[in-house]
Amino acid sequence: MTSSSYIADHLDQPCADKAIRWSRVNAGEQYPDQVPTLSWSVQLSRGDEMMRACFRGMGLMRAVDMVLPEDRARQAIGMRHGRLLANVDVLRDIMDRLPGDAGDALEEHLLGARPMTPQARAEKRTFAVARSMPGALYRSVRDVPLHSKAVKAWWKHWVRRIASEGAPAAREVLGTIVQEQVRDASINGTAAFCQQAIFGMAAEMLSAGPRDLLLKLPSSHMFPEMLFAAAAWSYANGQISRDAVIEEWGYFGASGGDVTSPSIRARPEMLDALQGAYAGSISPREAAERAQGHRAEFIDGLAKSVAPMKRPILRWLLNLSDKLAYSRELGRSIWLQRMDVARCAGAAIGRELASQGLLRDETDAFHLTTEELLQANASDLDGTAAHRKALYEWRQSFDLPNSFAGDPKVIFLDTGHGMESGEDDGDMREELEGIPASAGVARGTARVILSPFEAGAFERGDILVCRFTDPSWTPIMSLAGGIVADIGGALSHGAIIARELGIPAIVNTRRGTRRIPDGAQIEIDGTTGRIAIFEGVE
Repeated sequence: MTSSSYIADHLDQPCADKAIRWSRVNAGEQYPDQVPTLSWSVQLSRGDEMMRACFRGMGLMRAVDMVLPEDRARQAIGMRHGRLLANVDVLRDIMDRLPGDAGDALEEHLLGARPMTPQARAEKRTFAVARSMPGALYRSVRDVPLHSKAVKAWWKHWVRRIASEGAPAAREVLGTIVQEQVRDASINGTAAFCQQAIFGMAAEMLSAGPRDLLLKLPSSHMFPEMLFAAAAWSYANGQISRDAVIEEWGYFGASGGDVTSPSIRARPEMLDALQGAYAGSISPREAAERAQGHRAEFIDGLAKSVAPMKRPILRWLLNLSDKLAYSRELGRSIWLQRMDVARCAGAAIGRELASQGLLRDETDAFHLTTEELLQANASDLDGTAAHRKALYEWRQSFDLPNSFAGDPKVIFLDTGHGMESGEDDGDMREELEGIPASAGVARGTARVILSPFEAGAFERGDILVCRFTDPSWTPIMSLAGGIVADIGGALSHGAIIARELGIPAIVNTRRGTRRIPDGAQIEIDGTTGRIAIFEGVE
C-alpha cells in the first residue's frame, strides 16, 4: 500500500448542518457500539434506500422522493465515528405526513424523546396514505410470518453449507445478503413504522390515567425471542439438548448486528451461563402466558375510558398494533438470521485469506466490505483491514451522546461511558429518571449486566440494569423483576418484552449503568419512570 493509497472510511459522515438532529436511541438497539465494516456493507450501505422503499409503499413518499439526496445529512440514517445514527428531522418529516401527530409519536416512542419546541409540520399525504396504507398493513400482517419461515430455512441451509464447504459457499452467499435485506425491508419494514403510528393514535384517544394501561398491555403472540428463552430454559432444566437449542435459535448472540460478536451457533457454551439462573424457575413461556391472560381485561378497561362511539375504533387500533408488533419482532429475527450468515461467511473467508497470508488474522475480514472480500484479485487486503482496524480501536476510546444536533462532541471514556455532553453522573443517592416503558413497581437487587450471556450472579427477581436490549437478552429478561436500560423508547425491544412478561421497565436513562451500583437495592416505577437507589452506595 503506497502513501497515496486511499482507503474508504464508510463509517464516518460528518454533518456540517448544526440544525440537524440525530438520535442513537433506536439505532442503539441494533448497534449499541461501533458498526463493523462488514455489518455496514451487508445492511446499512443500502439502508436509506430500504427505508425509502418502505415509506413509498405506505404512501408517505412520492416517486421523486426515491432519489437519494447527495447530502448524506439529508438521508434518514447516518454514520459518525463508527456509530449508527437516525436522522430525527428526516424521519419525523416523513412520519408527519400521516394523519395526526405521528411525528411526535415517532420521537417519543421510537427514538425516546418528544421535541421540546414545536416542530414544522410536513404537508399531509392523507389521500395517498389512505390509498396505499391498508394494502401495506395487510401485506405486513399476511406476508411476514410466511417470509420468516422461509428465512429460517435459508439460515439453516447456509450455516450448514458454509460449515461443510468453507469459503466457496461463503462467497456464494455473501454477495446476495444485502439484496436479501432490501427484499426483507419491503416485506417487514411497514410493521416497524406503522406500529408506532397506530400505537400513538390509540394513546391520543386516551386521557393520562387510562393511557398508563398501555404500558401494561401485552401482546397476544409468542415472539421468537420468547420461544428462544423457553428453549434455553428447557435446556437448563434438562428437557432438551444444547444442540437442539442451537439448531433452532443459534443466530441469537450478545449483539446480533455486530458480526464481530459471536452468536451461540459459534459459541454454544454461552448458553451455559443461563443454567444456574434458570434451574428451578418457571418457564418464560409460562410467564408470558400469564401476562397475556390479562390482555382482554386491560383492553376492556381502556375501552371503558372512552366514549361508546370510539370504543370499536380503539379496539381495532390496539388489535392492529398487536399484529404489527408480532410482524416487527419476526422482522428482528429475520435480520438476526441474515447477519448471522454474514458473520459465518465472513469468518470462513477470513480463515482462507489468513491461511494464504493475505490477512494477518482471520477476524480482520470483518473490517472489509463484501466487495473487497469477493474480489478475484485481492490487492493489499491486509493493509486495508489493518487501517480500518486501527480506526476501530481508536474509536473505542470515546463514545457519542445519545442525541445531539449537527456534529457531536465526542466523550472520552475516562470522563464517563456514554455521558451526555455537559452532564455528569450526579449524586448517586439522587433519583434517576427515564422513559416509562412497562407499568408497575418493583424493588430488588440491581444487577448491572453488559452481556446477556455473562450473567452468572443474576438471580430470579433481580432488577436488570443494562445499556440496551435486543432479542438475545430475552432469556435473562424473563428472570428479571424489572428492567432499566440506558437506551430505548416506549416501543423499543426492551419495553415490548417487559410488557410481554408483565414486569416494570424504564428505558432511556442514558446513564443508569453508571449511576446504579451493582448489588444496590433499588425501586423502579415503570409508570412514572423514576428509579430510587436505597443501598449499596458508599
